[in-house]
Amino acid sequence: MTTSLAWTDDLSVGSPAIDREHRELVELFQRLTDPARQGDAAFLRATLDDLVRHVGEHFEREEGIMRRHGYPDYGRHRQLHGDLLDQINHFMDLMDETGAALPPARIVDFVGNWLVGHILRDDKALGLWLAAKHGSAAA
Repeated sequence: MTTSLAWTDDLSVGSPAIDREHRELVELFQRLTDPARQGDAAFLRATLDDLVRHVGEHFEREEGIMRRHGYPDYGRHRQLHGDLLDQINHFMDLMDETGAALPPARIVDFVGNWLVGHILRDDKALGLWLAAKHGSAAA
């Protein structure tokens, strides 16, 4: 696995609820890329499944925040979430079809790069909009 990811204040979007969930996703991702666990296929698959579940749940909560507050970019942001979940499910299906016990590095790289890019671009824009509308990045 080649991608490493650590929580930094640069990833904060200013919403305590969203930031807490992003930290949790980063921690799950770190477990997936832990070099000490790379030989443990059952651990890696369970962690990948857990990460996918948490990503989906996070997206649902984040989309709820956007709907409640009337976020004007909700449709595009929601589509980005759907596209990522579709891509991850495609990767998971390929793993199942090929019988791969370990997630290929390209899956891990894709998810890690997407997560950081999405937080820095799209979620930060949401946080700034919430702060401008409510005086804080309310969730």
